[in-house]
Amino acid sequence: MRINKIIHRSMRANDEGLWLVWAQCVINGQYRYCALMYDTFEEAKAVKEGQVLDIEKTRFSIRNYG
Repeated sequence: MRINKIIHRSMRANDEGLWLVWAQCVINGQYRYCALMYDTFEEAKAVKEGQVLDIEKTRFSIRNYG
C-alpha cells in the first residue's frame, strides 16, 4: 500500500486511544480513501506522502465515499 496523499491528521486520540491519519492510498493499483490507525502521535506524524506501508502490519480501514 502506497500513500498517495495525506488528507488530514487527527490532533487528538479517538475514544479507543488511536491516532488517525486520513489518506488517499493505492492498494492493488486502485486509489482508496483510508483511515490509518496508530498508537502514538509520533507514529501518526511520521507518515509521509509517497511512503510504502506493509499492508499486513498496518492497521487501517478503507472508507467508501459516493
